[in-house]
Amino acid sequence: MIKKLANEYKNVFYYDLSKKHFFDNAPFYNDTLIYYDSNHLNHYGSTKLADEIGDDFYNFSKNILNKAK
Repeated sequence: MIKKLANEYKNVFYYDLSKKHFFDNAPFYNDTLIYYDSNHLNHYGSTKLADEIGDDFYNFSKNILNKAK
């Protein structure tokens, strides 16, 4: 449903985390639990996710800002 909204509206953007290798061994990352509960990352998980996707997400965001100019 979110992908559909992103395709229909030019001011809605979708960044798909499911295709990132970070989640390949979930609920663990380097043998450490990354989930707080079934739907939320814990502090360790969110920090490691930011380390893993930071540059890619930055470029994604930067492209959005450049298109808005």
